[in-house]
Amino acid sequence: MGQPSPKRRRLSPADIDLTDDGPQPATRPKPPVDQPDTGQTKLAPLFRPPAPSQGAWFANLGSGKGCGHFVSRSPAPSTKIAAFDIDGTLIRPHGNSKYPKSDSDWEWISPHVVPKLRKLHADGFAIVLFTNQALTDTRLNWFKRKIPAVARALDVPLRVFAAFDHNEFRKPAPAMWLAFETKFNGGLSIGALKDHSDTDHKFALNCGLPFMTPEQFFLDKPAHAPVEFGGWDPRTHDHSSPLYSPCSPPLLPRRRSEFDDEPPPEVVIFVGPPGVGKTTFFKTHFAPKGYVHVNQDTLKTRQACLAAVRRALTASPPKSVVVDNTSPSASVRAEYVDLVRSLNVPGAGGAVPVPVPVRVRCVYFTAPLELAMHNSVYRALHEPEDASGSGRRREVLPLAAFLGYKSRLEVPRLDEGFDDLKHVHFKFSGSPDQLARWHQWLGDVYGYKPPAKGHKVVAAAAAAAAGGTKRGRK
Repeated sequence: MGQPSPKRRRLSPADIDLTDDGPQPATRPKPPVDQPDTGQTKLAPLFRPPAPSQGAWFANLGSGKGCGHFVSRSPAPSTKIAAFDIDGTLIRPHGNSKYPKSDSDWEWISPHVVPKLRKLHADGFAIVLFTNQALTDTRLNWFKRKIPAVARALDVPLRVFAAFDHNEFRKPAPAMWLAFETKFNGGLSIGALKDHSDTDHKFALNCGLPFMTPEQFFLDKPAHAPVEFGGWDPRTHDHSSPLYSPCSPPLLPRRRSEFDDEPPPEVVIFVGPPGVGKTTFFKTHFAPKGYVHVNQDTLKTRQACLAAVRRALTASPPKSVVVDNTSPSASVRAEYVDLVRSLNVPGAGGAVPVPVPVRVRCVYFTAPLELAMHNSVYRALHEPEDASGSGRRREVLPLAAFLGYKSRLEVPRLDEGFDDLKHVHFKFSGSPDQLARWHQWLGDVYGYKPPAKGHKVVAAAAAAAAGGTKRGRK
């Protein structure tokens, strides 16, 4: 494994929460102290017997369960990185078991693992392990007790990053790699990932790493033929379609001339899953025109949202409103339609203002559920501040938020009482660098499997589409 050029453009981790401020071990790992010369011949590190464990688990990265971080023997920064998954790549349960039965139920997957990794260390490589471990409390405790034993048997400096939840740290999302690269490796970024699964191959692609299977690396077997990726590929999304349809009438009412009256007030009901840009769409198109923003995340209850709509329409002068909620069911939307039809909204001018009809329109965001989940991870990684301006940090939304929307969704229709219905198509807005990050494999964090037709792409084509850098996937 030669040393590649370190000049590749790296993914920006500036917005990722990589804080490590929790309780720390009483003593951080220190380099081993040389033993006095006893006159005996010293063994090279490659042949040295296992040393007592000097590893420790440090405070989790991120919020909640976040990402576990284990360090053994004070690994030094290096421009050469050898990154590995753990289960099925370095170790496995004894016998033919699929899952371990205790913290001691493990063995090396091959007799070549230890000498190969010790040789990598002797050649100047930093050894880093990245693993997904969203486990029950019992199995998580087994895992956290097992890793020091693995480190002791391996007897080389190493770091372990373990995603303990379905969050932005979970592979294939690159947050664990970015945390290592920027916080613990001084921004150095050359490496190769060894594993065998689709998730880790995508992780390697996201991190810009060449990829090898355990069979290739440990057993010197030839590379596999190109394999297929399962799951939703963000590069297949069509950004060229019109932003909304139909294009007529226009998205916002407008006066034909300066002599026309102002358009009457209206209520616009958004329908769409979380994470597809509804609030951004409001800020871009409706906020500049003075529309009142009604959002249940802010107001907490639907009754509070209905009351906010009533206040806006009965104000003097009345104000137009956007209801920025998911509103998946026809019954929820009907509450707003019925409210508007029940009000006498005063018009402008005259001693006794004449009530004016209030239009009710629906804007349906058509993005598929997989895109919404993908966006949830992307935002937690690269757009950490909540779009509402509250200063709250974005987190990966729970899978239940998306599945709940899907289970209740009744696609909106004009005959629900709407005066107009528009379909909005998701179009990513950002710089080429931001689009490249958006094209990463991220939605797999949820482990969601669509009922049937899953899009697949060939790994070789995916690597070529990444722009010619050394990218692989696992």
